[in-house]
Amino acid sequence: MPFTITNVPPSTTPMVTIVFSGLMVLRPGANNTCEIGVHKFSRDHEFKVLLVVERLVQPNPAPPPTTIPVPLPPVVIPLLVGPLFAPFTISRDPDPTPGGGDFMAFARYPFNRVLPDSHPLDYRWTINFKDLHYNARANDGVQPVGILKTGVLYSPHLCDPELEPTLIKQSQPDIPLNQIASSLAASIDVPINPPAQTHVKFQWQDLGDQVPLVLPRNGDDPSTTRYTIYFINEPTRFNYDEHEELSYYYQVLENGGAPFPTAERFALHFAAGIRTDEIPCAPVTLNP
Repeated sequence: MPFTITNVPPSTTPMVTIVFSGLMVLRPGANNTCEIGVHKFSRDHEFKVLLVVERLVQPNPAPPPTTIPVPLPPVVIPLLVGPLFAPFTISRDPDPTPGGGDFMAFARYPFNRVLPDSHPLDYRWTINFKDLHYNARANDGVQPVGILKTGVLYSPHLCDPELEPTLIKQSQPDIPLNQIASSLAASIDVPINPPAQTHVKFQWQDLGDQVPLVLPRNGDDPSTTRYTIYFINEPTRFNYDEHEELSYYYQVLENGGAPFPTAERFALHFAAGIRTDEIPCAPVTLNP
């Protein structure tokens, strides 16, 4: 089953945001969930999970007009570095959909990569391998998978059109993409209904021990605090001339259990000589 779609744009400043950057495969899971597979068949990419805490504080009372909340420098907290050895889950607590989820992806029609009225937050700016290969399936190179049970998937940032991303395949005309999503994000609304406040719970394992992260955190974070969990699977060093990210995905995506023949594989090319933080790696989807 494909992702459940919403045409309502997600908030880009919710209390909790999940960001995916680098070699990752997102695909529909059971009962309105999203499966997150982290590519592990590469020695030159490192997987890490970071929590970024951004707090807004109200200055001391001042005569009208009321002063605007001031952002403090963000706090970056490493949660996990290294390969996954067990599944993880991200859900709301209390869980409004036990046994399933309420995950959706944002899509707004009309959508076309070369039309100016395509919504910039549409999740389809990322590359969907099901569009390239209908029978594409992931192998154990993305196991174990994480389960995202809530949130709205969208494209938080599109690459500069001057990068000219283009799909290349042997014996086929080039396919200009105009722009691609250089990352994906899930916006999670966290309604606050005292006395029973809703939280977002991220549960994973560290050396076999269960580790929970509950957001918002207990403590001194003001109610305006925003939390972003970054899932990053990027190269430890980057040489544009040697990097072609789709070739990495063909290590973990197969056709009926067999590798895709070289002649059927696509490559993603950018304008020559351009090096930027919008390259090297972008997550992809496997959405029927």
